Amino acid sequence: MEQVENTEAVANTAITEDQMAPAGDDVSLNLNDLVNIKHIVDVASARGAFKPDEFAIIGTVYNRLDAFVAAASKAEADKAAADKAAADTAAEAGE
Repeated sequence: MEQVENTEAVANTAITEDQMAPAGDDVSLNLNDLVNIKHIVDVASARGAFKPDEFAIIGTVYNRLDAFVAAASKAEADKAAADKAAADTAAEAGE
């Protein structure tokens, strides 16, 4: 039951224009797009959009997407921490 409540909250989340696909030739995906795809799968599964014989492939893809998002999020956090440490070191050296 908790998962259904969580997916309803996700379904009610508004998408801003900044999150929409850009017009023109600039076609790319970012980490936020992948997180949104995970949310779409969560909502669709909570609403019963998938047939039982589709569960295995959807689960496999979802698990791979989840692992990728987790690894990419950790890599971004690690890079941000390293950048902050480098900036702090540079600021201390300049004092």
